[in-house]
Amino acid sequence: GNKELSGGSKLTTQLLKERLIKETESNIAVQVLDSVPIDGRDCYEVQGRGEMQLGILIENMRREGFELSVSPPRALIKLDENGKKLEPIEEATIDVAEENAGLVMETLIARKGEMTDSYPSEDGTRRRSIFLVPTRGMVGLRSELIRKSRGDVVISTVFHGYEPHRGSFG
Repeated sequence: GNKELSGGSKLTTQLLKERLIKETESNIAVQVLDSVPIDGRDCYEVQGRGEMQLGILIENMRREGFELSVSPPRALIKLDENGKKLEPIEEATIDVAEENAGLVMETLIARKGEMTDSYPSEDGTRRRSIFLVPTRGMVGLRSELIRKSRGDVVISTVFHGYEPHRGSFG
């Protein structure tokens, strides 16, 4: 491959697979699965503990000269002992100006979020709301809330556990 055109020097799937396998040897939270080729191209499913961990791996590989494309993240669905789907749930704490609290609530409910608590700040200008949200509902949520609140939002999340699948959005 032409490095100037491609942006990377490590372009073969064999080099990519070797690098991913090397990562699993030093990072027990990362798993690499062979996947079915898409459009005649080899692909690998990489599982890890969240977008940040995978983002760091991807950025490190790009700095090492790897050229790769990445699909959007997906939540890992499990099956319970009766074969019913379980999905990961996150506890999302969201601080926003009081006038945007309704937008936050609408947005999270559309993503199958359940509010567990909500209270105003001492001066009444802000609201902190806590939701239990499927991990798949968190994908793209930060940028949507930043846009809707014109940048005035603070979001923190922590893994809550697995619960029965909440159905499709919208």
